[in-house]
Parts: sequence; structure tokens; C-alpha cells
Amino acid sequence: MEQSAQEHRGSPVLRETCEDEWLEWYRLTPQERWRESAKLWDRFLTLGGSLDPEPDHQSPFLLSGRTTCRRS
Repeated sequence: MEQSAQEHRGSPVLRETCEDEWLEWYRLTPQERWRESAKLWDRFLTLGGSLDPEPDHQSPFLLSGRTTCRRS
């Protein structure tokens, strides 16, 4: 029985320690991962996600009452 190149990708250790969903991800080429990541970001934004960072209230640079930077 001959296995495809797709099935050969990844180490035996990964097959023993990772769930199938992760194995599928690890078996993708970098280009395939890039495309799949783009799809995930599109879905995230479509569902109302935001790329705006949340304010870091422990930052010494965060001014009270201002959450965005203003340029002069």
C-alpha cells in the first residue's frame, strides 16, 4: 500500500501527540497556511471582530480618558 506525499508530511511524534485538526494544519504548506489564515481573518472580521488593540491599563503611556493617539 503506497501512501501519498500529503500523508507522509509530519513526524511520527506529531501523529502521536497532536489532534487530527492540528495534524491537518501542520501538513499544509506555508502558502496553504497563509491562504487558510486569510480566510480565518475574513471570517473574524465578518462576524464583527476588530483589529483595534484593547487599551493596556497598566501602561505608563496610557493617558487617562484617551485610548487613541493623536498626531499634532
